[in-house]
Amino acid sequence: MNQVRYLKAQAKQDLSVLVEKTYLEAEQALEEVTGLNSSLNLAQENLRLRQKAFSQGLSTSVDVVDAELYLASIRTQQSLASFNYLISLNKLLALSSEMSSFSTYHQSAVALSSLHQSATAK
Repeated sequence: MNQVRYLKAQAKQDLSVLVEKTYLEAEQALEEVTGLNSSLNLAQENLRLRQKAFSQGLSTSVDVVDAELYLASIRTQQSLASFNYLISLNKLLALSSEMSSFSTYHQSAVALSSLHQSATAK
């Protein structure tokens, strides 16, 4: 009987640790998505300036391509962070038997991310 109680307590503790770990992963991924907004804005501005300099003969095509590649890498990082957030969110909702709430949480996160992006663009 003691072994059953021990296993039950261990399972509760393991589940609690898993939920906390997954929550922190989701939070970190969401922070990364919003944190990359400023890098995205800078990369877009850098590309615009490189294209303008190139059109005026002050920059090379390599500079423009480098700026395009940097912008693409920032977008890729942001997409990966968004994907990681969705994975963590799905895990959390599955652990709590709340999969039907996915769209609510996802829309809230998207709205938060959009608000943050608007604030950093100003």
